[in-house]
Amino acid sequence: GKKYYLSGFNVRMMPDAGKRQYSGWIKLDNEVSPFIVSLSEYNEERKIYPVQIAVSTKGQALIANVALEGTSKMPIDFIVKGDMPNIDAIGKFFVIKLPKVHNMHINVAGGFDRKKLTIRKSSLRINNTDFTVLGNVDWAKTVPVINADIYSRRLDLGTLFPNMYGRVRVKPNRKLNVFKDVPLFGDWLYNKNVNLNIKLDDFIVYKNLNIKKLNLVLNAIDNNLRIDSNLSIAEGDVVFGIDGTVDDAGVLDADVAFVGKHIFVG
Repeated sequence: GKKYYLSGFNVRMMPDAGKRQYSGWIKLDNEVSPFIVSLSEYNEERKIYPVQIAVSTKGQALIANVALEGTSKMPIDFIVKGDMPNIDAIGKFFVIKLPKVHNMHINVAGGFDRKKLTIRKSSLRINNTDFTVLGNVDWAKTVPVINADIYSRRLDLGTLFPNMYGRVRVKPNRKLNVFKDVPLFGDWLYNKNVNLNIKLDDFIVYKNLNIKKLNLVLNAIDNNLRIDSNLSIAEGDVVFGIDGTVDDAGVLDADVAFVGKHIFVG
C-alpha cells in the first residue's frame, strides 16, 4: 500500500476486507514504537465507526478501542488499556511540555464530544502507585469546568516521585520560615472552575511522616478557592479549611485555619 513518512513518524496503508488498516512506527527520543490502526465499516445498529489502535511498548501493549460517532466522527466512547510509553517524550513530539513519568499503566474508559470530555471510573498505576479516577472537563461555558474524584489506598511521595528527595539539603542562612518560597501553584487554578475530591487511605509524605484517612474537597469558582479537609496524623485528628483568591498573574493568596486534637509528637 501507500507509504507516508515524516521525521520520527512512518505509516503505511494496508487494505483489508471490511476495513482500512494502517501500520507504521513512531520514534520518541531513541525509542521506536510500532503501531497498527484499524478502521472498520460503519455499524448501522450502533451508528458508529469502530476503530482500534494498538501501540507496542516495552511492557503491555497499549490498545485503544474507540467508537466514532457516525456523523461528527467524534470519539463518543473509548477504552484504553496498557502501558504508556514515556509521556514526556510524547510531549516533545507534539511540542508540549509534559511531566516525566516512565512507568504508567492505564485502564481508562470515557467519551468525548465537542464540549465535554468524560472519564468513567478508571484506574491508573504510576510508579507502582494505584489511583482510581473519574470526572469530566466541560467547555460548554466561557470558563471551563473540571470535576474529578481521585482515590488511592496508599500514596508514597518518594515512590511516586523518586527524585523528590534526592537533592542535598543546604541549611539556609535566614530566619526560620517554614512557608517561605513554598509554591502554591495558583496558575493551575486561574480562570478555571474546579471541583475536586481526593481520598487517600494512607499518604506517606516522607519516611515515617504519614497521613491517614485524608479527605479533601476543593472548589474553585471565578478565581475564588475553598478547601475543606479532615485527616489523621500522629494518632490524632485534624480538620482544616482554606479560603483563597487567584489573581491574573497566577498568584494565590490563602488564609488557613485548622483544629487538631489528640496529636502526639516526639
